[in-house]
Amino acid sequence: MGNIYVHNRASFFNGRESLSRSTENRIISVLNHANIEYKLTNYGDNISHGSIVIANRAYSKKDVDYLLALKQNRNVKILLDIDDYPFHIPSYLFEDKSINVDTKRLINCADSIMVENCYLKEAIFEINNKIYLYPNFFDPRLVFEKRNPKRRILIVNAAGFQLKEESSSFFDALNEFCANHRFNVDFIVDRPEDIKKSIYFNIIKSMSYDDYIKFLLNSSSDYDFFVIPIDEPKSEIDNKYFSCRSHKRFLDVAAMCVPCVVSLVPPYDRGLKLFEHFIPCKKNNFYSWTSALNAIISPDINRDISRAAFNFVRDNYSVDNNIITLKEALTSLQ
Repeated sequence: MGNIYVHNRASFFNGRESLSRSTENRIISVLNHANIEYKLTNYGDNISHGSIVIANRAYSKKDVDYLLALKQNRNVKILLDIDDYPFHIPSYLFEDKSINVDTKRLINCADSIMVENCYLKEAIFEINNKIYLYPNFFDPRLVFEKRNPKRRILIVNAAGFQLKEESSSFFDALNEFCANHRFNVDFIVDRPEDIKKSIYFNIIKSMSYDDYIKFLLNSSSDYDFFVIPIDEPKSEIDNKYFSCRSHKRFLDVAAMCVPCVVSLVPPYDRGLKLFEHFIPCKKNNFYSWTSALNAIISPDINRDISRAAFNFVRDNYSVDNNIITLKEALTSLQ
């Protein structure tokens, strides 16, 4: 293959300027696992003529202008990776007003596009039909070892999913559960101020995706279960945004055989089997959260769900499928 570059886009959330977690896990990890050589590039770097540039979530005006200038001036091929809805990002999730969600001109000019799911494919097909389905996958570094749970719960609040809207019922139910059953909770969050104070709650500083995988490898066996609390979409257009996202957090944890309790909202309302792959609960419903938390600590339920989710994820969401797709997309641009 010719020269391949991965665009290190400007981060637009919480002032983070490092490699984005999405680029890190969807692009870099696959290239590394496939032993495909690449260079990480930033704005203004010297990119050779006729190269391929892979860009994930290039939504800002700065990204769009930069990539289209490369295409026009250096005849590069653009492989665009999209893993959430590019035409609308709910304002209550991202406060940076510089985001330019109108990426139609970049989508229109991209030489090939990889998308997370069929919802995204449908959303952009009329603009550009050179599309490859490229769903998220569990990280190939995750090697399962025997669990040794220590009455601990893990909650990871990635960018785009907020906890503050859940506080009225979620935190109360969680606090009461911990008090009754002597559990403690570890939160890995971008905004610690969203977490209600409790003697049972411990805040872990937000980390890069690479450090998070290392954390799971070192610590996941200590957790009895994982909780994914997600805000409910506030409008039909917000619902489309959430539907186009993936089960990424679930995939990595399930691959370590840790069972999950999950808010039954997009994207977790499709693609997974309720009460088989996870325990669902209703948003902002104290009794639903209480029932789900109590159910997941039943030894039989905990074991059965962790095994079913583990087998499902290992069988259907391997990086090997993404390697095949990425190689096919890159070869088509030669």
